[in-house]
Amino acid sequence: MKKLIFTLPNIHFSFTGICITGILLLNTSLTMAQQLAFPTAEGFGRYATGGRGGTVYHVTNLNDAGAGSLRDAVSQSNRMVVFDVGGVINISSRIVVSGGVTIAGQTAPGGGITIYGDGVACNAGNNIIRYIRIRMGKNGTSGKDALSISSGQNFIFDHVSISWGRDGTLDVNGSGIDNLTFQDCIISQGINNTNHSTGGLLQSGKWSMIRSLYIDNKTRNPKARGTHEFINSVLYNWAEHGYIMGDTEGASACNLIGNYFIYGPSGNSNSHITNTTPSFNVYASDNWVDPDKDGVLDGSLLTDYKTATVQSSPYSYPGVSNLMSAQTAVNHIIANVGASITRDAVDNLLINQLKSYGTSGQIINTEDDNGIPGNVGTVANGTPAADSDLDGMSNAWETANGLNPNNAADRNNIGAGGYTMLEIYINSLTGSGGGNINAYSIVQAENYSSMSGVQTETCSEGGLNVGFIENGDWIRFANVNFGTGATGVSLRVASNTTGGTIKFRLDAAGGPQIGAINVTNSGGWQTWKTMTSSISGASGVHDLYLSFSGGTGYLFNLNHFVFTGGSARFAVSEPMIENAESNIQLSPNPTVNFLNVYVSQKVDEHAGILIYDNTGRQVLNYRLYGNKTTVNVGVLSSGLYIIKLSNGKEIITKKFLKRQ
Repeated sequence: MKKLIFTLPNIHFSFTGICITGILLLNTSLTMAQQLAFPTAEGFGRYATGGRGGTVYHVTNLNDAGAGSLRDAVSQSNRMVVFDVGGVINISSRIVVSGGVTIAGQTAPGGGITIYGDGVACNAGNNIIRYIRIRMGKNGTSGKDALSISSGQNFIFDHVSISWGRDGTLDVNGSGIDNLTFQDCIISQGINNTNHSTGGLLQSGKWSMIRSLYIDNKTRNPKARGTHEFINSVLYNWAEHGYIMGDTEGASACNLIGNYFIYGPSGNSNSHITNTTPSFNVYASDNWVDPDKDGVLDGSLLTDYKTATVQSSPYSYPGVSNLMSAQTAVNHIIANVGASITRDAVDNLLINQLKSYGTSGQIINTEDDNGIPGNVGTVANGTPAADSDLDGMSNAWETANGLNPNNAADRNNIGAGGYTMLEIYINSLTGSGGGNINAYSIVQAENYSSMSGVQTETCSEGGLNVGFIENGDWIRFANVNFGTGATGVSLRVASNTTGGTIKFRLDAAGGPQIGAINVTNSGGWQTWKTMTSSISGASGVHDLYLSFSGGTGYLFNLNHFVFTGGSARFAVSEPMIENAESNIQLSPNPTVNFLNVYVSQKVDEHAGILIYDNTGRQVLNYRLYGNKTTVNVGVLSSGLYIIKLSNGKEIITKKFLKRQ
């Protein structure tokens, strides 16, 4: 049965003291114009609005069409699409996504969502699509792409796995296209049964390819034209052409930064960059190539861009908040790329090929060549979280965050960072925050960037904790800034069993270990205690993995942690706030759980809030969004705290009192 919510609450916006009540069309679009699609959105498509504030549509079945299907969900604009079921959606014709739609694949239980049998077309604009798999295959529409965009503006695709296109796997080609981002995506295995295995064309509008993987495509990885940035990505096992630089006399302008070209078994020599022309203008930095296919990642810095015109300074494009080295980008991609909350058999196959560093991989004629049962493997259906009012948010999360599980309208209340509460909820399912994480501020365990095996639950100390931890599970936090180097860590843990071990590792689940702690019985699953351990070998910015091990059954719960012994510096963009002193308000003050920071002037998208205790130790940091940011101070002890903001010229300091 199709579940639709049509009601919207009154929405209040404050413009330097003026309160406008009602459903605002013109003014909300103006004030939200610079709102990031989600906190970690980057690139040219970072301001896509999707279905923000719109109708919630629950996908309740895996049918090709009809009520409750994905096809029906995306057939109309102004929708937030959530999933009550995981599994494989077998389709017999292309799915066309309307404009103003968010597809929140991260809400699917079980193994997530795979679309198989034909492709997806996005031609209307303002789409936010996250954590799904689009696998076209041999029975898809002839001459079509697995994912195609032929018109429209403002698209962002995040953690999307795209494969088996019959023409291109990912094609952006048409008129009027602008502002696209593909981040943490996989573009793979264009099928070659018609001798046309391609990653695809990216040649219209301004586009960004960030931290993504092209793998097992014969050519066009991609064919790149126009205004674009290609950052911290990996090309693996192409055959004839890797990155095609233009292949036209039309002008292109590209930032090509921190990428790795890794030859696989299929690769022709000297084919990583091809078809260059002098009209292809490129700023190139820290790009590496490994041509020897020997199972070891030991490439060299790429210096030859053939006939392309190399620029001495980068173009002023959006870029990324955390630029990695090419080598670190490979590790990041192995751990995170694609619909990675739960990887399916296809993505696991591809990642294992990449990890072979040249010895494994193939150009396939059809998806049958992979030898995976059913071609897409088994994707578990799972059980959805209880959602009494069908507003897209689980009852447990609503209760933990002060909402009413029986009031569907509160999904559109504006919360932290200027996002609706529904957006905050669906973003929390990926654990994605914004920018670097300060290792020396309290890190809430439930704010992980990705995970394996764990769940969250309501915590007796407020908010949520990570629980249901078993042997072999892990959680990852992206872009943790250890600054000058950590020497210790403190955690809040609870266990009603013999406990287990937490190992802290850098950049991969099997990466360098910087410390470990043995969690012991605390007397109950919500009986919390603080434990500490030493840390060594952690400085600078890394992805942080907490790997869990122990006996059978559930081991322990984790609420939050904080590192000690070092310091981290965070850059503040200029100008951040104009006339900051007179335009910042804190409310309520004193406060118990939440502090609202109101700024009446426009703020920079990378602006930050830093909170210090009365000893001068930084305890929290938040990204500042729009006119109101809600900070969760419930984790702090009672006392006087200092909050600092900057306009690029001066530090504005205010105080607030935290009470129990």
